[in-house]
Order: sequence, then C-alpha cells, then structure tokens
Amino acid sequence: MAVQPLHKVKIVKKTTTHPNRFQSHQWLRVGKSWRKPRGIDNPMRRKFRGNQMMPNIGLKQAAKTRHMLPSGFRKLLI
Repeated sequence: MAVQPLHKVKIVKKTTTHPNRFQSHQWLRVGKSWRKPRGIDNPMRRKFRGNQMMPNIGLKQAAKTRHMLPSGFRKLLI
C-alpha cells in the first residue's frame, strides 16, 4: 500500500496559466519572463479591457496548499 498523508486537503488553484511579459508574443528579442509594465501609456498597466491581466497578490494559492503535490505531500529538496 502506498504512503498517504495524514490530512488530505483539497488543492484549489486560482490560476493555472503563468503571466507572460507584455507583447512578448510579438518579438523574439523580448523574452516571456514576467516584467512589470511601467510605461505611462501602457494599456496593460492601465488595465484596459481586452488586455491580459497583471498578476496580483490575490492570485496566490492558499498558504496551506502552496507547493503541494497532487498526492498531498510537499516537494522537498534534500
């Protein structure tokens, strides 16, 4: 029989997609890794309709289930 965690908590993922950098899909010279848009006319920073959303503090997972594997255990590097 496989090892089971003592208390199995349901994992609720608020978002499953990683936030990409603004306009990174248009050019090869701009990487996908997230950078906060800081331009004065940037539509993403100004939160216009139709643009991708910026990551906020409220998009984090619950502290109990963060870094938890689907089996119910946490990933640990030894």
